[in-house]
Amino acid sequence: MAKTDYSKIELQPFGSKSLRIIFSVLEDIKIKMELGQNSKLIVLRYAKKIDDITESERRHAIDFLFKNNIIRRQKLLSSLDTYFKNLVHKETSFAIEVNKLGFDEIYQGIGNILTSEDKKKINKDNIYFEQDISTLFINDIKIKVAERKENTLAHNVLSYLLNNSDDFVADYSEIIAHYLGIEINQIGEEEKTKLFKSHYEACKNLNHKIAEKTEGKIINFLDISGSKDSTIAIDEKYRPIIAR
Repeated sequence: MAKTDYSKIELQPFGSKSLRIIFSVLEDIKIKMELGQNSKLIVLRYAKKIDDITESERRHAIDFLFKNNIIRRQKLLSSLDTYFKNLVHKETSFAIEVNKLGFDEIYQGIGNILTSEDKKKINKDNIYFEQDISTLFINDIKIKVAERKENTLAHNVLSYLLNNSDDFVADYSEIIAHYLGIEINQIGEEEKTKLFKSHYEACKNLNHKIAEKTEGKIINFLDISGSKDSTIAIDEKYRPIIAR
């Protein structure tokens, strides 16, 4: 990348919303670098499910980063997952290399200008579940939930928590009734215990898979109360960045 004196990049003429949009893109990049995507190849989306930011506004923020040599386009590597290659080919995403020196300077500069209230408005929207392919994305790390065509218990639990629960908390009995059509109060204790245990094991295995895929950076994504207790939830610290 061309040499740039990043300290001379004018930020003050920007309004607080424009800076917030740029900062939200920088936050996306920062999280991806922290979660194993190095600065040499990061895939970003043009549009996100952000409350008051349009795709056009996000593209303007991205153009600002290109113009000031904070990022530059990168060729797709053959090792890149096919899912992300397709997103780039469809022009809904793009691959970049990050200039770490410029990134740190601009991130700190905007961070010093934005108020704490401005930062609270940034919807990071970095966890989402593609039900049709049973795949969980955490900061664009791809985690296959159901490996086979038919939905698994883990798929059912995740789908229910993300789509049928307002507070990301549910009871196994709700999930069992919704997907398996079994009312817990109409079956015996032995069958109930067996069903709860199978859901507990599925959630425990999914937590292990998520921890493995994120190289230990996401631990206990699901808050599992136990095989005999029937409460399951998405851990509170991950809820603010879930796209719904």
